[in-house]
Amino acid sequence: MADKIKLLVAFLFIAAGVVGFYALGDAAAVLRVASVLFGVLAAAGVFWTSSQGKRFFGFAGTLLPRPSAWYGRHVKRPCRPPVW
Repeated sequence: MADKIKLLVAFLFIAAGVVGFYALGDAAAVLRVASVLFGVLAAAGVFWTSSQGKRFFGFAGTLLPRPSAWYGRHVKRPCRPPVW
């Protein structure tokens, strides 16, 4: 039940950011974009604390590119020169 509430709060943060974007129609564009970014970042923070969020961010972390040193250690190299 707590996870459903966290997901609802995350959705409300995103909605508040979008509503803030349109409510600040006459304000500077920086403030309008900042309201949306704040809503998305706050929603991501709340989503991260839920069980679905922990699984998602754990999976998304595996999609990041690894450093080239990691690939250098895991490349299969031939042990002897090929016979041509």
